[in-house]
Amino acid sequence: MKFNKEIRVGLLALITGVMLYTGFNFLKGIDFFSSANRYYVVYDNIGGLNVSSPVMVSGFNVGRVEYIKLLPENGYKLLVTLQIDKNLLVNDSSIADLIETSALGDKAVEIKIGKGKNTLKNGDTLWAKTEKGMIASLHDKMSPILNNVDSITFKTNKILGNNLDRKIISILNNVNNSTEQLSSLLAETRPKIGAIATDIHLLTSSLKETEKSIKPLIAKLNTVGDSLNKAEIAATVNNANKTVVELKLVLDRINRGEGTLGKLAKNDSLYTNLNNTAADLDKLLVNFREEPKRYVHFSVFGKKDKKK
Repeated sequence: MKFNKEIRVGLLALITGVMLYTGFNFLKGIDFFSSANRYYVVYDNIGGLNVSSPVMVSGFNVGRVEYIKLLPENGYKLLVTLQIDKNLLVNDSSIADLIETSALGDKAVEIKIGKGKNTLKNGDTLWAKTEKGMIASLHDKMSPILNNVDSITFKTNKILGNNLDRKIISILNNVNNSTEQLSSLLAETRPKIGAIATDIHLLTSSLKETEKSIKPLIAKLNTVGDSLNKAEIAATVNNANKTVVELKLVLDRINRGEGTLGKLAKNDSLYTNLNNTAADLDKLLVNFREEPKRYVHFSVFGKKDKKK
């Protein structure tokens, strides 16, 4: 049996369409050749969950979101159909948790397997749970901080008063006036500063020239000073040596008993005579104290006392 050209083109287009549809749905996560169970979950708000969003268990992909339906008769809740692999045993205490998988707000369904003993069948309903996303959690954490900032701003405005704009303008005007005064002061002092800088430069040059002239003089003075110091030290040492020699000679003469100091050091007659003299003087003083009339004669009329 032969097919004409039109029939062959039609069959090729049909086969191509089926392949494209199957491949497109496969890329979206729909596998027509796999066996899966369907479970239903009712959410109050899916927060951006889409068809073909992944269904995971402990981060592992076990299925996808097959269908989402709005329920106007049930308070506009959302019925989500989940297509999950048959090999996954879901019990009656399992929870379908709606989670956020990225900071951009991408959503997924996380199946948390419970400890229930009854296994759900195809077409049963799971318990629903919705976790706060990253942005919502961040908003909850930032709300107290934002409230504090608002409170601080309100208190600052209250302290500054209602004329805040006028006060700021006044401050800016004062700053502007100060800047202008500083500029005029710098303009007036700039020539003086230039003259002072010129004088300092000339003084520095003069000091450099003077330093060049003084350095040789200082070197000569140092040389003369060193010579004088050496000469004085030598003369002092010689005089000290002579004095030591002469003192040694004097001490040698004293030890030999020569001269007055030598005789005093070697002969004790002077000590004996001094000791005897002291004893006689002591006796004389004692007698003078006992009989003063023997040594001193005194009379008002010039009459002498009779001798005993």
